[in-house]
This record gives sequence, structure tokens and C-alpha cells, in this order.
Amino acid sequence: MKIKFDFERCFGIEKLEKEFDFNDKQAVAVIYAPNGMMKSSFARTCEEMSKMGTAKPKRGKAVAAAEVDPICDRLNPDVGSKHDILVDGTPISPECIFVADPDQVMFDASQQVTDFLASKTLKDEYDH
Repeated sequence: MKIKFDFERCFGIEKLEKEFDFNDKQAVAVIYAPNGMMKSSFARTCEEMSKMGTAKPKRGKAVAAAEVDPICDRLNPDVGSKHDILVDGTPISPECIFVADPDQVMFDASQQVTDFLASKTLKDEYDH
């Protein structure tokens, strides 16, 4: 299975195009980076996409505020954004997107996730 992310002008992401190839040897991909490297923007984009349903948001000045793309560039909303996630070349269904938010009270994985994802040495290297 291949998952392709193609984002432009999404919560500060100017452009991100990346394909992950999940084959027999790779079943998981982890995004881990220092603060300020757009992890939150990536997660917010995916989370908003999960809420959208199948309708594409409208763009332009004549469109009511409620219909405008919630992911668009806040400084230039008329330009709009591009936020596509394809699974084996097919657009992903919004209900198939899950974003684990460690800030949610009902989801507490603050210690378990970081311990699981990275060794202490690697985590210290990224945190400092």
C-alpha cells in the first residue's frame, strides 16, 4: 500500500509532497522532528480533512465564510490550499483519517508514545 500526501498552503505548510510505501517490511511510519518543523500543521491538516466529508470546500471572496476552506492560508484565503491524501492512487475517505492528539484529556500517551517511538539517545538528540 502507498500513501501519498500532497499539501500546499496548509496551516503554514508551503509545500509538502511525500509518498510512503508500506510493504511487507515497513508497516509503520513515524514523523518526529524538533519543534517548529510543521508537525502540528501536518496533524491539523489531517484532522480538518477528517471532518470535511466528501465535499470540497469553496474558495473566493463571494463565498460565505462558513463554506471557505478551513485549511487555507489565513493571510491569503482567496488562494486556497491543496490537501490531498491518496491511498494507492485513490483519495482517502475522511472517516479513515485518525489524528492522535496528545493534548486531548481522553488521550494520554505522553510518556508511552515518545518512549515507544524513539530511543532515549535519539529523543535527547532531537530535543536538544
